[in-house]
Amino acid sequence: MSNFFRIFAKSNQKIPKIIMKKIIIILSLTLFAISSYAQTRNEVLAAMKRAATAIDQKIGENGAYVWHYLPDKSRRWGELEAYPTMGWVEGNGTVGMGNVFLDLYNATNDEFYYNLAEKSAKSLIDGQLESGGWNYFTNTAGAGSTARWYNTIGKQAWRMEEMMTNYGQSGTFDDYVHGRAAELLLRIYLIKRDEQFRGPLQKAIDMVLESQYPAGGWPERWPLDPKGGYTVHLTLNDDVSLTNILFLIKCLQTHVIEDTPELRNAIARGMNVMIILQNGQPAAGWSRQYDAVTLKPSPARSYEPIAINTSHTIEMIGVMQNFYHLTGETKFLNGIPAAIDFLESIALSDEDIARAGRNRSGTNIVFPRNIDPVTGIPMYTHRRGSNIATGFYFHNDEIAGTIGHMSSFGSANIARLREQYEAAKAVTLEEIHNTSPLFAKEFVPLPRFYSRAGGGRFGGTQTTIRELITSLNSDGLWLTPLPSTSNVFKPIPANSLNQKNSNDTRFVSTNVGDEYDTSTFSDPTSPTMGITSAVFISNMARLIEYLEGLK
Repeated sequence: MSNFFRIFAKSNQKIPKIIMKKIIIILSLTLFAISSYAQTRNEVLAAMKRAATAIDQKIGENGAYVWHYLPDKSRRWGELEAYPTMGWVEGNGTVGMGNVFLDLYNATNDEFYYNLAEKSAKSLIDGQLESGGWNYFTNTAGAGSTARWYNTIGKQAWRMEEMMTNYGQSGTFDDYVHGRAAELLLRIYLIKRDEQFRGPLQKAIDMVLESQYPAGGWPERWPLDPKGGYTVHLTLNDDVSLTNILFLIKCLQTHVIEDTPELRNAIARGMNVMIILQNGQPAAGWSRQYDAVTLKPSPARSYEPIAINTSHTIEMIGVMQNFYHLTGETKFLNGIPAAIDFLESIALSDEDIARAGRNRSGTNIVFPRNIDPVTGIPMYTHRRGSNIATGFYFHNDEIAGTIGHMSSFGSANIARLREQYEAAKAVTLEEIHNTSPLFAKEFVPLPRFYSRAGGGRFGGTQTTIRELITSLNSDGLWLTPLPSTSNVFKPIPANSLNQKNSNDTRFVSTNVGDEYDTSTFSDPTSPTMGITSAVFISNMARLIEYLEGLK
């Protein structure tokens, strides 16, 4: 018996022995739990430090990251294959890694993680364009290297048309690039009010305000391409306009910009134009992009026709409910019933679903993705050829044989959409005034944590904390099957150039064409092991959740 228990027993000789035994057992268990808690917590903290040190020293390029790496770093990918001098701004690249480092700092108060986040933020600042925005990637090797990438890997990525043109100093709002990069600068600035981040943050804010169209809404890129093209259209696709609205609100709620009538007017115009953009009945949905002057639906990439887009309509139903929760203005709810009725009205029959090669999921209905806004006729997207030189996209009413990289179909649970609408409508003005940052008088902080925990290192398999810790390899890295790869670039033969008349149907529904197509694709039969930022972020988020649960 330890000295503690001897003293405890001696000082309590009058306590019956059976009670004394129970007390000793309880105390023993308590001390064991405290010891076990401390040991596990220390193991988690050690694993976090080891993994973060390894990803910084062995994978990152001075704070810049892409999405996937071979273990020897001989090849790496963002949305496409990248050069070693590149950091991918969108997705789980530099911004995603910067955010998880800030999450780790908030969870541990360890300056080591703040310093890693600072490196990623500085990498973004170094890659910030004169406009105040960002391209899909940064490149420390300069304009010449970027031009070579566009003329090779970017140019031959058949389905990735947004990657084929070098827009120079024009930043993109597509795929949350600007909004999330700017928000990382906002987030790190707010932690210590470090002035090195204030100027770049202000440039990013200014770009959002300067690029807004008079009607409200934003183009896909800014400054506008003088040649025109789809990037100048007022864009809802990939939440371009929504992300800018929410970013301005975050700047407002954290008091980094002055609360002025002009700022609130910009936010209101961004919201109000989405009411105007809803198509009339019977096709009462939304398109993904519009002419900025006429506000009529417009085409984008060659596989995105002028259409009412049903998948985007579902997203917009949620957006309009969100706007009501922000403003308390019922005008944002008024168009939702017609939009739901429209989706229900174009449900495909079981026969058509079978012809399309689709399956119905539970009580969900299936419908075409694109509907002609004038005729109401479905438009299904197809392609022929084998690469960018021989291939082409086209649209018709043939339901079979559609492309695979962007579905020609959508689905929804109509009853659930109606329930969500009723629930949104039931939120009172009092609740909105108490919760919406637009009504807050005081500083409203950003969330402490941005990163989400997925299924862990083994994909959908829920791993234990112990397994996460022990699965770090000898280098301190998590290896995982890479989700995608690509063909190594090689020039398309000269005799194939500009021959877009192929009837080749081998690649109708695949993500990648022939050996000359640089688009990424998955290889589920024999995936290559490597390092992915997404798995690092997810695993770190799991460990953070565990630490938070111990508090």
